Amino acid sequence: MTALAAGSAGLAHATTYTYTLHGPYYEDGTVPNSDVTLAVLWVDGAILRFTMHSDGATANTTIFTSSTPAYQVLWNASSFLNFTRIIDFTGDVSEEYNIYIPSPSTPSGQYYFSVTDFANMENPYLQTSISTDGLTSHVVERRSLNTTGTVTFVMAQYATYTLAIQSNLGTLTQVFTAENVFSINLPVLAGSFPITNSSMPVFTAQRLNSSLIGISYSDPSSLTDWLNVNITHRSGTVTIYDYDTNNTGSSQTILWNGADNDKAYVVTGMAQINGAQTIWIVQVPHTASSNPWSGVFDFLGQNIPTLPNTHTGWPANMTSAQIAQLVAAFVILFFLSIGSFRSVGACCILSWIIAGVMLYLGWFGGGTVYASIPEFALAGFLSILIILDEGKSTVREA
Repeated sequence: MTALAAGSAGLAHATTYTYTLHGPYYEDGTVPNSDVTLAVLWVDGAILRFTMHSDGATANTTIFTSSTPAYQVLWNASSFLNFTRIIDFTGDVSEEYNIYIPSPSTPSGQYYFSVTDFANMENPYLQTSISTDGLTSHVVERRSLNTTGTVTFVMAQYATYTLAIQSNLGTLTQVFTAENVFSINLPVLAGSFPITNSSMPVFTAQRLNSSLIGISYSDPSSLTDWLNVNITHRSGTVTIYDYDTNNTGSSQTILWNGADNDKAYVVTGMAQINGAQTIWIVQVPHTASSNPWSGVFDFLGQNIPTLPNTHTGWPANMTSAQIAQLVAAFVILFFLSIGSFRSVGACCILSWIIAGVMLYLGWFGGGTVYASIPEFALAGFLSILIILDEGKSTVREA
């Protein structure tokens, strides 16, 4: 065991913070013969860099203490791909983690998770965890959502992780398999967390990616006899049943991975609670059209979390999906520029129509038809005012 005293301590404080790190490990629990470079960042700006070595049989353990709290540890998860993993500390006086790196024989990638908060969370974190023995869960990465709603995790392709959103409202978990969708939306609904001091059951359903629909059921009273869930979609005037399951238990999570991205679904839940039946009907919309320019311009530079965290080419935290919208922006600007030669008002209306087409195609506005409706409506209103003002100017000149 190696003990490192962090050199970040300034004035003496009564509280001593202890951080224990074990590793490195592969995600299946085996010990590699590898060196991993880590950096621990303190709230006072100090940085401690060190290397953990494992000999293929025994992992290393590093313990360091400080009178000043650290807020983050990051390490090189893949020297070949220059991927970095990060754990944001929670602020507890004692924290302990395993340092995991993906196996070099397994393809790995960066997965972007965008969390949309409809539940008014305070101090939320998003973390991934795995269990190598089927009993104990270990944190792989954790990021704070206080300053950004989009975080990046390094995941081994086709590996299964547990995603957990932790906040003052509780912990919301779901299983996630790292497949071929690298940008994932995670809406946190108002009823997603268990309701304190209430016996009302909560049923939610949402699309997790293009093919995965997640269903959550929680009955705080624990009086549920059974829960039936079916998923349907419409083909013309015909209702087609895609999935049906009947389970017992007052807390259930159901993942259906057979959805088509161009179909909207209806999820119906029927629960018998203490002899009485309750029904929920939830609409799950289709996935928005993907942007064909996604990833095309990433060679010009993208955000790369290294030691220390740096970025090249684009503003910090700019994702591939945002970079891909530049094509639509240039097309809209092109039509706007025509106005200097003829009619500014007509040009604004034309550009507004082009922006609507781009929005519908998924090239602009975040990739969904409804992503920027307030801004789109405001742009149309201003365009109408401009063309009206231009018409009045023409009348006065005549």
